[in-house]
Amino acid sequence: MAWITYYLSRAILAAAMGLGMFFAGLAWWAAAATGTAVLGMFVWAARGGRYVVVSSGGLTPLRRDERARHIADVAARATLAVGGMALAGVVLYYHARGGDTVPLEVLSVVIAAGAATYGIADFWLRRNR
Repeated sequence: MAWITYYLSRAILAAAMGLGMFFAGLAWWAAAATGTAVLGMFVWAARGGRYVVVSSGGLTPLRRDERARHIADVAARATLAVGGMALAGVVLYYHARGGDTVPLEVLSVVIAAGAATYGIADFWLRRNR
C-alpha cells in the first residue's frame, strides 16, 4: 500500500509541475516532457537502490540507510577537498599575475568541477562498495 500512495502522490506532484510549466508559458509538449521527466526521477528514486523504502513512512517512504549516508559523506569530503584546492590554485594564480579579482567565469568552472567531483565520487563509491 505504501507504494501505491507514494506513486500516486508523486504522479500528482509531477502533473502539477507540468501544469505549472505550461501556465508559465512553456509549450504543451515541453510541459508534458517536464512532467514526465519529474515522474521518471521519482520512479528512479524509489527503484534505484539509493534509498530504503519504509512502509510506515506514509507519503514519504524513502529514507537513506547508513551505507547511503556514508557514501554521501565521503563524496562530500572529496568535493570539498577538490573544490578547495582548485579555488586556492585559481586565487594564487590570479594573485601571482597581479590581479586583484578572479573572473566569475573561472569561479563557475571551479563550482562545476566540484559538482562533477561529487557525482563521480558518488557513482564510484556506489559501484565499488
